[in-house]
Amino acid sequence: MGDSKDVEHVLATVFADIRLKRSTYLRRQNIWEAIGNYFPGALERILSKAGVAGHFGDFEGDDFSALFSFPVGDVRQVDVELYGNTVNARSKFEKLAQVKGWITKYG
Repeated sequence: MGDSKDVEHVLATVFADIRLKRSTYLRRQNIWEAIGNYFPGALERILSKAGVAGHFGDFEGDDFSALFSFPVGDVRQVDVELYGNTVNARSKFEKLAQVKGWITKYG
């Protein structure tokens, strides 16, 4: 898909009013990390790991909304959560295929 800046540009072209931000998001903890959160101090620091830098964005369209997330750097996949009337979103995602040749999978 390209560099994250290229992905931002393509999304901004197709989803004109998208709001994109870069941040660090935390990954889901495993069971040992969750248990470690109950103990103060050293154990918690040992089990804590840094978050993952990434981009996220939201878009509100014609009777639907979409949340986007993808990593900083080389992007191989953009995760999207759709809400509302997803049939109305189809034309936007078809345009991604026309503009950049991206493949859209629904699941």
